[in-house]
Amino acid sequence: MRRILPILAVFALAGCDNDPIPFNVGPVPDVSEDVGVGDVSVDVEEDPSRFDVPDTAGSDADAGADADSEVGLDTAEDGGPDVEPDVEPDAELDADLDAVPDVEADAEPDAEHDVGPDVEPDVDPDTEPDVDPDATPGGCGDGVVQAGEECDDGNFENGDTCLNDCTDAACGDGILNRTFGEEVFPSPRVIDFDGVEGYVCDDGASCPAGAVPGTCDLEERSSAPEHGICQSLGFEYATTVTWGGGLGGSEAPMLHALNWECFDFFCITGFFIDHDDNCSDFEMLAEIGCAGVVGEACDDGDENSAAADACRPDCTLPFCGDGIIDSVEECDDANRVNDDGCSNDCLAPQCGDGVINGVEECDDENLEDTDGCRNDCTLPACGDGIISAYLSNDVLPGPTVTGPTGATGHVCDDGGTCFGAACDVSGNGSAPEHGICEALGYDEAITVTWGGGPGESDRSMPHAYNWSCTDFDCTASTNTYDSDNCGVSEMLFSIQCLGGFTEECDEGAANADLPGANCRTTCLVPHCGDGVTDLDLGEECDDGNAVADDGCSLICRLPQCGDGVLQGDEECDDGNDIDVDECRDDCTVQICGDAFLADAEECDDGEANSSEPDSFCRVDCLFSRCGDATTDTGEECDDGNSSDRDDCTNLCAFAACGDGFRQRSIGEECDDGNLELGDGCDAFCLREAGAGGGHVVFIGHDMFAVNADANRVVGNAVLQLTSAVGEVRVLGFDQYADRNPTGEANNTDNAIRETADSLGISVTIDRLTDRSLLAAQIDSYDVLVIYEQESGGAQMVGLGTEWSDILSDFLDGGGIVVATDYVSRVWELLNSSGILSISGAGSFSGDVTILGLDSLIVDGVSNPYASSNGSGFINLVAPDIDVAEVVGTDSSGRSVIVHKTW
Repeated sequence: MRRILPILAVFALAGCDNDPIPFNVGPVPDVSEDVGVGDVSVDVEEDPSRFDVPDTAGSDADAGADADSEVGLDTAEDGGPDVEPDVEPDAELDADLDAVPDVEADAEPDAEHDVGPDVEPDVDPDTEPDVDPDATPGGCGDGVVQAGEECDDGNFENGDTCLNDCTDAACGDGILNRTFGEEVFPSPRVIDFDGVEGYVCDDGASCPAGAVPGTCDLEERSSAPEHGICQSLGFEYATTVTWGGGLGGSEAPMLHALNWECFDFFCITGFFIDHDDNCSDFEMLAEIGCAGVVGEACDDGDENSAAADACRPDCTLPFCGDGIIDSVEECDDANRVNDDGCSNDCLAPQCGDGVINGVEECDDENLEDTDGCRNDCTLPACGDGIISAYLSNDVLPGPTVTGPTGATGHVCDDGGTCFGAACDVSGNGSAPEHGICEALGYDEAITVTWGGGPGESDRSMPHAYNWSCTDFDCTASTNTYDSDNCGVSEMLFSIQCLGGFTEECDEGAANADLPGANCRTTCLVPHCGDGVTDLDLGEECDDGNAVADDGCSLICRLPQCGDGVLQGDEECDDGNDIDVDECRDDCTVQICGDAFLADAEECDDGEANSSEPDSFCRVDCLFSRCGDATTDTGEECDDGNSSDRDDCTNLCAFAACGDGFRQRSIGEECDDGNLELGDGCDAFCLREAGAGGGHVVFIGHDMFAVNADANRVVGNAVLQLTSAVGEVRVLGFDQYADRNPTGEANNTDNAIRETADSLGISVTIDRLTDRSLLAAQIDSYDVLVIYEQESGGAQMVGLGTEWSDILSDFLDGGGIVVATDYVSRVWELLNSSGILSISGAGSFSGDVTILGLDSLIVDGVSNPYASSNGSGFINLVAPDIDVAEVVGTDSSGRSVIVHKTW
């Protein structure tokens, strides 16, 4: 009974689990003790899990076939071969008693037949005969690689890298193998459509904030596109990514190669690959570290094949793009080109799949037949019988037009709407580029590309009619080809338009450019300007252009006076029936002398208009008057000018002493408007002894940046020293001055006007830009203001000499000369003209101290006051050091404001 229990236990274990116990665990030696001589006893093994293993040398070895059968059980340990044969051979007894009989006979038969069965039957039969007799402990599965083993991982897991028969796992062994690994790969190098090779790139958004520049740890970033690269290689995720390169590098970023399967990870803008210009914010992927479970996706052993739906010979699963058409695929061309006859989903081309293939013109994957793609995958076209209103996005070439000389070229722009070679104008609704797109039926312009410019052989012209954007040409006047006026312009080479292109009608084959047709071949309803004269619409003509004066007007009317279009022999056409304006009802220009009184005329006696004395209407269609250059009854003279300082005053009376106007032509030194004595000007208009003449004033202030006190000094000098009655007339010399709106000349004039307003004085200021005209104009003015002449330089000495007699005579007559100066050498003009004696000048910054407190020049001015933006001073010498009044000085006592009574 002691020998039967182990056998029952083996059968009980064999029935617990349907999974087979691994067979190829290696030779394990018997550890049983035989009772007698010969195999007539049942083996008693200490390890019930190891049983009926092939004998190995050195333990219970049979020397050969049993000499005779045993009639009983062995009672002692074998010391050698059995001496008595078994009653029955092992083959018979084992067949009855073993749980599973041996499949093949032992390599060497037992010398003697066993009398009784083995204690424990084999759970699995031996598949191969024992090579050697029973061995000592140790073998496959003990974790030690021994002779004949390729590996030994010490476990019974058949799905790792070492199988249970101690051979390396391999694709095709019929066992699915997966394991954990980590590896660093170089970045995929890919080739773009232009044949340029380079690395893939990334926009940097996948690296977490704070990552070390150039290296990014992505282990926690499961959604980063880099993980897709690793997953496509059989790993689970990316651990690190190293970046390098960028815009300007020798290798530009490209799309991923197919085997990397990461199509959200490329460097493109819009629908077009641009591996140079549009990657400025990207970096190149230099290498990537991947980690996770890798290995075989499938392994069907001998059934692995390149047939449809089979596990592939490289132990990968079938997928779209492997070049093999599986049962769920219609095609498989092993590439990622979507429009080459097999889509990226391994479907055959068909209209409506969203991919343009074969003869398809478009494919928008919808059933809307009035949008930008028909349901038969053709583009909408006028004449297809379907009225379309669809959104489109097209890049159009710049319009080429022909000028009057026959030269052709692109339109141009003045540079105000665009900068650089490409311009984004999508937010500029008023840009003229939008007018071009709108004229073609789009809503707006998106981008404009410019090139060329002045001197290019492709000159710019006005727009051709079909572009209908007449405010977008490069001309000085309308419809004039003038390449010279494009000096700051660039040529329009292409324009991208976006928007809804809408057909007004579409009757298919019935569309016609004939009178009476309901729809034109342009899919627009009949209208003025379509080139077809529709009498039913009230058109008299239709030449299909936007030229108003070519025999057919813009409202499709034949030329006629009053239609507002100048045509034929018409002198004018204002489109109204008013006969007293500049254009008469017969389309002739209204002129003085046509005996027809127009709004702008005082009179018109036709041929009776005359410049003869006492005629009613002058040849300028104005009534006769003083100042018309004709001496009529009641007038002493009429010189036709507005000067009161010549021989004939503006009252048409001869110049005379006492009329209030100093006339140098009759020898007057002064004229105070009366003939009284003792008031400085006698009855003969000569200055009386002790009477003041003119005035010379030097003010050393830079009038570029002014203050209230500096302004008041200048204004007082111009307005408070003059004896002029009524309006003070000022002539400003600006030939070498800063005439900019904020320059010294304008600031000085503003100071004069500001003071005039505060004093209630009327003032007129005119400018003298040509130094040679001073003599001809100065007698009509009370004050000559010489602004700072910052570009005059050494010319000031010669100018003073040139003006010497003119200025002396002007001062003799009571005129005033006011000079403002910083360091522009105006003092040399005063010195060389002889009206002020100066030895030198310089500049200073600081306050001005007023000495002559009773002088009108500093009336209302603070004491001391701040000079303006730096100021200048002069050094007076004899004789003026004694006769000139120094009104203000700088901190060193140098003359800043000087007043000399002439």
